[in-house]
Amino acid sequence: MPGIYKLFTAIVAIIGNVSLIATGEMNPVFSFIGTGLLWGYYRSMKGLHSLPKWAVGSLSLITFALFLGNFYLSGDVFISVAQMTLIFQVIKSFDMRVPWDPLQVFFVSLLQILMASELINSISFGIIFLVFLVFIVVSILLGHFIREGQMVFRPYLRPIAVITFLTLIFTGIFFVSVPRFRSGLWGRSFSKSIKTTGFSDKVDFGSFGEVKLDETVIMRMILDPDVPGSHYLRGMTFNYFDNFAWYDTLKDTRRIFRTSEDFKIKVLEENKKFEAEIFLEPIDSSVIFTFKKPYKIESAGFFMRRDTAGSFYMRQKISKRFNYKLFSIDGYTRDNLHIENYLQFPEEIPAVKNLAEEITVNEEDTFIKAEIIRDYLLKNYKYSLYTEEPEYNTTAIEDFLFRTREGYCEHFATAMTLMVRSIGIPARLVTGFLSGQKNDFGDYYLIRQSDAHSWVEVFLDDRWITFDPTPPVDPAKRLSLVLFLDMMRMNWNRYVVGFSSYDQKSLANYMFRYRRNIMKMPDIHYKRFAAVAVVLMISALLYRLKQTGVIHKKHSAVSAEYIRFRKRVLKYGGKISRSSTTKEVVLEAVDTGRFSPADIKEFIGAYRELRFSGQTDSGLLRSFQKISRKLENS
Repeated sequence: MPGIYKLFTAIVAIIGNVSLIATGEMNPVFSFIGTGLLWGYYRSMKGLHSLPKWAVGSLSLITFALFLGNFYLSGDVFISVAQMTLIFQVIKSFDMRVPWDPLQVFFVSLLQILMASELINSISFGIIFLVFLVFIVVSILLGHFIREGQMVFRPYLRPIAVITFLTLIFTGIFFVSVPRFRSGLWGRSFSKSIKTTGFSDKVDFGSFGEVKLDETVIMRMILDPDVPGSHYLRGMTFNYFDNFAWYDTLKDTRRIFRTSEDFKIKVLEENKKFEAEIFLEPIDSSVIFTFKKPYKIESAGFFMRRDTAGSFYMRQKISKRFNYKLFSIDGYTRDNLHIENYLQFPEEIPAVKNLAEEITVNEEDTFIKAEIIRDYLLKNYKYSLYTEEPEYNTTAIEDFLFRTREGYCEHFATAMTLMVRSIGIPARLVTGFLSGQKNDFGDYYLIRQSDAHSWVEVFLDDRWITFDPTPPVDPAKRLSLVLFLDMMRMNWNRYVVGFSSYDQKSLANYMFRYRRNIMKMPDIHYKRFAAVAVVLMISALLYRLKQTGVIHKKHSAVSAEYIRFRKRVLKYGGKISRSSTTKEVVLEAVDTGRFSPADIKEFIGAYRELRFSGQTDSGLLRSFQKISRKLENS
């Protein structure tokens, strides 16, 4: 094989291995073994002998055994297969014998790219994919020329460049037009989700030591109209406290089905309206975070659940990037179900009740009582991420209120919830996020794990009103470069990774100027789409066969004559195979002694010119047919 073909094959294999290693999900041992292909392709470029077939077979069996052992220990078939492909690429780099071998490398590299796409979604993968696409197209074209006996590539550089460019263009068209799967390419997402706290049925309270702030980005939010101040992104509510943890013991949820393009929630008030577009990273929770009082949610999926406290859940989004749009109003949740559950108060902490009664003794209005308790906590307690272990026979909330007088948001929210309940006012603890830092480069809010927050909702005048008793803390300022890079990452996730069926419809709207209604382009289930794709592929194949016999009849006839000549050479004892080049066919035909060397060279020369020049010379074609008949009669 020519050195240039070996080089391009090596680059395609290296890109495949790098795409998996870059995910960070590969075992370091397998990643190190995967670098061995550099030595294998270096030997191949130097023209050194390939490994014996028995050695290749033995190494392949060992690799399969490693795959079985890896799968048995980890239980993850996806990662086990990915790590097996790293070793396969190394083995194949020492076994490059004929022009057909690189096709195996190309297939495995494509598989690696597809698997990597499920494990990483960063801009770096987009760059890797584009580079891979260019090199694999060029490599396949080079392989085609080589298998047809063409060893000089300079005349075909322009066609190769045009085909590569068109491939990139059609890939982009395919990306924006193919129906979106409701599940991942492999049926589910294999990317690891971000572990969050406060969004399960239980929230532990009273951990001790220093809380480490996690700067991992959880979501990004575009708000219209944008109003100054902190914004609360509501997650879950909790009703029961046992002195050690909060629990959500109310399991009363109902399904909300999507109608047309959105989920509609009944709202009576006509207050100021807001639109919030939220881009959620993969997290280990089914919670749909909401802003103010939502009346409509645009998102993928066919149904979500809503509990009696006004929290929303969608299991389909767990561990996936998920974009949705909230339409909200200024208002209050008015659910009055299970009110008695929001008065639960542990009998073991009477001192908390005594404190609440003491500071509100002179006030009768329940709303003012709640404000007094909130203001008391804001003025007399200090925010701190470090908490000490309580003294013996003292609960964490008592230790916070009567000894240390410092803690973080869970301490403040828990204290206010219990104090309000102790004087007969229903209240509940709420977990979610504050809006975080504004990124002026992209005009959106950047919300991190460290922005997680707890606050209180108090039931007053038949509505739930938000109170935040935690002293405000100035958010950390990030460098402009960090914010600019995050803007690039956000746009990548929004318009590439998160490009959805809704975006397709919006694009169609823009292109065709359909302004009245969004085009009714239904979501297509992946099984149905697969069936449609198979039908289209078969139709394309039949069309191509028809084209081969009619439109390109001359080229087809030239190739048919060449194939018949190869069969005659093989019949007379020539040692050729399907991968033999035209040069090798010439040598074997001469060795048979049945054909004139001059006729063979004239025949092969005319074949190359007619097959690869892209032009049809009628005179040359007549000469080719004449020499072909002469050889046939030899």
